[in-house]
Amino acid sequence: MAVARDLPGTSRPAGTTASDVAVAFSPNGQADALLKAHKRDVRVRLVADRRNNLVDDGSGKARAALQAVAHAGVDVRTSDAYAIGHDQAIVADRRHVQTGSFHDSAAAQSRKAENLLVLLGRPDAAKQYLWHVVRNHQGVQALVGRY
Repeated sequence: MAVARDLPGTSRPAGTTASDVAVAFSPNGQADALLKAHKRDVRVRLVADRRNNLVDDGSGKARAALQAVAHAGVDVRTSDAYAIGHDQAIVADRRHVQTGSFHDSAAAQSRKAENLLVLLGRPDAAKQYLWHVVRNHQGVQALVGRY
């Protein structure tokens, strides 16, 4: 998933929303951007694939990034509802959507064929993506940040 820092709505003051569904983290990119948005009083909701980010995270980087984001107060949920949770979308300000296979990692930038779609000023599309985000956010396990 691409970093949310440049998407409208994630740089606005309090009262805006950003909903994020992700499969894997780049500790130096995505987690940092979500933390910055949260510190600007953007409401951030995150659903991450439990197996990829917690169970099979051999380096510990994804787990540490998720823990840091949760510890900061972001509403982080983990899900094992699907064999692989591969949603990658950001809904910002209920008007903008960022989606696609691209996520902020060295492999995505240099070794993989990825795609990214940004829809600006499209509340109709944002409504559909937000419904999907909310559906996936409900009934999954909240991650408690620990340090």
